[in-house]
Amino acid sequence: MSSAKRAAVTHINTATQTGCNTSEAATQTDPVQVTNFYGETVVIDNSSQPSQSVSVTVQSDSVAMSDDVKDLSYDPDASPLTSQSSVPTVSVVDDRKFVVFESQLDRLLDKLICPICQCPVSMDDVVKKCNEGTLLHVVAHCISGHVIIDWLSQPRIGRMPAGNLLICAATLFSGQTFTHMQNVAEFCNLKFMSPTPFYEIQHTNLVPVIMAAWKTYQQSMFTELHQEGKPLRVCGDGRMDSPGFSAKYCAYSLMNMATDKIITFSVVDVTEAAGSSTNMEVLASERCLQELHDNGFTVDVVANDRHVQVRSLLKKKHPAIRHQFDTWHLAKSVRKKLQSACRKKLNSDLSPWCQSICNHLWWSAANCNCDPDLLQEMWCSIVHHIVNVHEFTGDIFLKCAHPPLTEDEQLRKKWLAPQSPSHNALKTVVLDKNPVEGHSTFE
Repeated sequence: MSSAKRAAVTHINTATQTGCNTSEAATQTDPVQVTNFYGETVVIDNSSQPSQSVSVTVQSDSVAMSDDVKDLSYDPDASPLTSQSSVPTVSVVDDRKFVVFESQLDRLLDKLICPICQCPVSMDDVVKKCNEGTLLHVVAHCISGHVIIDWLSQPRIGRMPAGNLLICAATLFSGQTFTHMQNVAEFCNLKFMSPTPFYEIQHTNLVPVIMAAWKTYQQSMFTELHQEGKPLRVCGDGRMDSPGFSAKYCAYSLMNMATDKIITFSVVDVTEAAGSSTNMEVLASERCLQELHDNGFTVDVVANDRHVQVRSLLKKKHPAIRHQFDTWHLAKSVRKKLQSACRKKLNSDLSPWCQSICNHLWWSAANCNCDPDLLQEMWCSIVHHIVNVHEFTGDIFLKCAHPPLTEDEQLRKKWLAPQSPSHNALKTVVLDKNPVEGHSTFE
């Protein structure tokens, strides 16, 4: 500990009353020796005049001082008893944190000794305040009424407890919600924040930082894309905050297929879409495309789900953009139609083929070389394969791509009978032009 801080602990400032009698004044002229909190002998000379500071000398192996040595940086409110200034500065993020039980904290406080009068702490006068979220404020007095310690469990960032900011940031960045974190705290009987300051910190401190970081990162990606000078091929999808038709928010994102990175996104409130949740996705997608155009990009391909309003938007306002369907959404739609057909008793033979049919759609999209005509013929070939016919007429795709099947393999397969109810139900799903119209695979 520095000499200035030791002087702050041992400094004694006394003032004698003008009405003191002579005997008392004579007694005060004798030097007094006491031992301070650090085990050092302190000599107090009371020979000074009334209302003057008393000379204090600390007798130590390395320190000897009196009141004529002045430390201009000394602040009585920043003494070691009321501050953590003597602790080396550590980043609040890198600083280790611990869960401390109140009973164990009381055991530590019970060992405190007053540095002024050497009296023990009075546990009845220990005040613990926890009215600022995760911050614990402890004030301990000795039995003589002196303040032994005025302690904060965490540093402050300005006027905000650092723990409050870190908890809010960790909750938001890890994808959790306040409700989940509050439940964890309640189960552990852990002091936690209330929702009002939590969302206030998130709104005023975290979201602006996130948006600033995103804009910086987005501009760096835009710079790289401009340097490449190629038209963009993007895929997009929207996500509602709740299922059904009562959603309040929709977040729509566009990803660059070449880099698999999100290059823009938009969040739409239902009030911006005339109060209709079904209109939010098309509005958000339009904003994303507009942002790309405003930044000087040419969009060549947009791949997304088969949203009717988005299809209409691209057809009317962006006719130069090639609209393609995402294979995952397309396969999901085909699976639903097949499962619906298999619920009928006459089509029960089709049920074992549902997964294979969906796999065939993925295979066709992956091997058509972005040729929509080849994709169409490869996809429709399943209606021949499923009845054990592997060569057929066509313009491009004339036979199945698998090796010839052996007799044992043909016997193990549960082929459908040509023109059976199950086969006709499959043709209704596969030969429908809408599922693959405008569809093409993407990398």
